Amino acid sequence: MTVTRERTTLIKTLHREALRTHVLDPEEWEGKYAFEVEKGNHHHGYTALIFSTLQVAAIRHFSPRCSLGDIIRYVADLRMLLAEHADMLNPGLAEKTIRSLLGDVTLKETPPFGASPEDIVGTALLLLSSLIAEAGLDESGVDALINEAAENARQSVWSSASAGESAGSPQESGRNAAGATRAGSAEEPSRDADGAWKES
Repeated sequence: MTVTRERTTLIKTLHREALRTHVLDPEEWEGKYAFEVEKGNHHHGYTALIFSTLQVAAIRHFSPRCSLGDIIRYVADLRMLLAEHADMLNPGLAEKTIRSLLGDVTLKETPPFGASPEDIVGTALLLLSSLIAEAGLDESGVDALINEAAENARQSVWSSASAGESAGSPQESGRNAAGATRAGSAEEPSRDADGAWKES
């Protein structure tokens, strides 16, 4: 008989406060929480909350319909906005992270996509800051987003997949800007009216 062991993630007040501060005041986060959330007893919960919050923000932004082209354009726009700091964001890793969190069944790779712990968590934090800035969330909006994500984190497959990853360092936030697309977007996976991924 096979025994399935359910993995749960305990999201603590410290994790919520640290992520809230990271989004709203990265300099304060560096001095107040950077060391604390890297401790063994907080590392997993904080990392899980980062990815769960990014997932909620990505679903809000890209649902109910989006295509691979939409994701590619979003990442390209963000890199353009970062200008001389564009190398902070690996486009392939950013696109795969978004697709995975949106449940893209056509994505054959699994997190962390061969990336280092620092790179994938840093990418997640940069994408999260960008989506929050674009949504125009104030402090109460950020709190609501993080609280919703905390409730979802226990069941998140991504939370388990990224359990061993570093919390990373503060990244610059970004807003959507006019940008370029990539060739070959005609044959791409897309989502239907119900939000399910399908092959075009």
